[in-house]
Amino acid sequence: MRSVLPDTSVIIDFLDGDRTFEKELSTAERIIVTPSVIAEFMAGISSAKRDRAKQSAFDALIDNPSVEVVVHDHETANYYASIYRYLKGHGAMIPLGDIWIAASAMQHGATILTKDHHYSSIPVLPIILKQK
Repeated sequence: MRSVLPDTSVIIDFLDGDRTFEKELSTAERIIVTPSVIAEFMAGISSAKRDRAKQSAFDALIDNPSVEVVVHDHETANYYASIYRYLKGHGAMIPLGDIWIAASAMQHGATILTKDHHYSSIPVLPIILKQK
């Protein structure tokens, strides 16, 4: 089963009409969304009317049958700790929220869809990186 995990910026861009990752999203058997992605999305929107529309579009995306909202659990935390130690030991830290996203991707065997190069610092993490 081909699973993808779009990072927060990819979801925001997609909701804004950017179709950079449309092929990957439309052909995935499973689209994974994590609590970190939801939290980053919620933190980034305000109560403005445009943002309420974006919130509605996000809710519709989450309700799509091919989208699975996963939880962070003990296994996710183990992946997080391994990634964190590796990055810290190599002086290549990335935002902590992105470590959670990477940990979830590894746990669920998903490829991260991203425009952020820093995910490349994590060995064995499958990513599809496209330019901003």
